[in-house]
Amino acid sequence: MRRLKYCILLLLLSFPLSAQESFDSITVKRIKPADLPDPSESVLPDVLRGALMPKIPNTRDIENMYKTGRSAMVEVIVELAPTSSLQRDPIIMRGQAVWLSANQDASSPVLVTPAHWVDGARRIFVAKPQTQPNSRDLPKARVTTLSGLNTRRDIKKIANDSNWTEVKVGSIDKHRNLATIEHDVPERGLGFMDVSKQSPTYLYGVSALVDAPQQAMILQVDPGESDIVFYLQSDYPVALGAPLITPSAEVVALTAMHHPERPELTLIIPPLALKHFVEIQQGLKTSKLETDVDEDSEDK
Repeated sequence: MRRLKYCILLLLLSFPLSAQESFDSITVKRIKPADLPDPSESVLPDVLRGALMPKIPNTRDIENMYKTGRSAMVEVIVELAPTSSLQRDPIIMRGQAVWLSANQDASSPVLVTPAHWVDGARRIFVAKPQTQPNSRDLPKARVTTLSGLNTRRDIKKIANDSNWTEVKVGSIDKHRNLATIEHDVPERGLGFMDVSKQSPTYLYGVSALVDAPQQAMILQVDPGESDIVFYLQSDYPVALGAPLITPSAEVVALTAMHHPERPELTLIIPPLALKHFVEIQQGLKTSKLETDVDEDSEDK
């Protein structure tokens, strides 16, 4: 016990005098309510309110998005002429087209695909719609290849197959690399996300050639790549007409082709160019080029 007292005494003697004085100098300052911040400053800003913040999609949201997106897509097979006189068999390419509409209710859609792979095609075939499986379990991603579909005999099989319909190209806009395909029009297609008000937080690629959606990103474009400056870039690997859509199944962009030097990236047609093309096809807008031609004709 005596040893404990000595220890306490030594601790008190060794404690800095300045620290002991600081305890004696503590004061309490009283404030008035008027000195407090305005209560409105602590209110959550509108932009951060739960109703306006992006919702994290769950499995059911993604499944519904995939079913909606996939139902608006059509698998496309294109037969192209051989690029060389030494080449005997035609070139066969497989991609997709998607029904898009700029109307508020997504009515009267047009079937859109990149122009570069259907322009000048010998024949174009689209697959008839198939019922999607009603399962809550999303299937694993599987890419359909062209294995077994690269000869003249195989394209004849497609031509005689009742599951495929031969179609024609409608309008072509080479400047935007977009084309329409003439086909029986469904009641609804996919609408567009208004990218002027917000940017897509969650984005998914949906393809007629892959059995599941895949989360995707739109990447920053290298300003040094002047040859492809029109396009945006994405890490979604499926090219030739696969849409990038939000969890609410609104279209943001359309894949066109693989990056010429970085095959892991895909070049995508920007949102405004895609929507403007669809608006022209639906008669909601007039092409500036057509307007200029009409004005020149009137001047003459």
